[in-house]
Amino acid sequence: MSQHAHLLLQLTRMLARQELRGAPLSMRLCTAYVRLARAERGAISLGSLGDERALLCATDEPAARYEDAQDLAGEGPTLQALRTGAVASVDSSEAHASTWPRLSGLSPQHPAHVHALPMRPDGVVVGVVTVHFEAAGMLDEEQESLHFLGDAVGAACLGQASYDDDSRGLWSERDRVAQATGAIVAQLRVGPADAAAILRAHAFASDASVHEVARRVVSGELDFSRDPHGGTQ
Repeated sequence: MSQHAHLLLQLTRMLARQELRGAPLSMRLCTAYVRLARAERGAISLGSLGDERALLCATDEPAARYEDAQDLAGEGPTLQALRTGAVASVDSSEAHASTWPRLSGLSPQHPAHVHALPMRPDGVVVGVVTVHFEAAGMLDEEQESLHFLGDAVGAACLGQASYDDDSRGLWSERDRVAQATGAIVAQLRVGPADAAAILRAHAFASDASVHEVARRVVSGELDFSRDPHGGTQ
């Protein structure tokens, strides 16, 4: 199993966990990402490159306050990542104060280790996922994996996985997507919205259309209840 496939499987399993059910899909995606990144807290914002952003969700009150402080200061990691399309990060209180002095003044309890990663499904920036670490932040070699996960989360949030234009209007294809969604509901015991998000994220991750992934699910070729070694949950 490839590293990307393994990461997507972890994200899928995290979304299916009992303690995350009942929360909005965006919050479940954010919480799952924070846990997989081994971070303390995080937030997801939506917006296009260089444009204004909207806070979609935050895992807790400190994360939400930090995002609000960035709006007031007009600077910060989330805003910088959205404006530049590149990762914005600091790994010390001193670096935070020198990089974003206005934000540091407005948010004296700012995180010392914070990383903001643009979400770019299909290569287009659609938002930013920002994570706070208690101690040392992510390693350089972990950034690629977290970028991939962020792109998958962006695709799941926005439904931006690619579709086949020739089959978009065919009822048979739509029925197959509905069947696949129902199969994922049964396999993972999640709601229809979660199942649809998982289908979109897997389509993005495997560089396939939603209809192709749906075909694999319906045929039994792809079963989300199986672990990498062929067992079941």
